[in-house]
Amino acid sequence: QHNFGIMMLDHFFHRAGWELRTIPSSTDGQLARIAADSRFDLVGLSLSCDEHLPRLERAISMIRRESRNQSVII
Repeated sequence: QHNFGIMMLDHFFHRAGWELRTIPSSTDGQLARIAADSRFDLVGLSLSCDEHLPRLERAISMIRRESRNQSVII
C-alpha cells in the first residue's frame, strides 16, 4: 500500500511533463550520490512509519549537502 501512493505521484508528475526518477529502498549514501550526480529541482522522500524519522533527517542533510542544486526543494 505504501508504494501505491508513490506510484500515483510518479504517474501524475510524469503526465504533467516532469522528468522523474523513482528509487525505492535506497540507502542514504545512494541518495546523496544520486543528488550529487544529477541536478534535481525537487526530491521527494517517503516513510512507511515514524520510527525511521532519524534516518530521514540524516538523508535530508546528506542530500542538501551533496546536491548539485543547492536550492533543491525537499
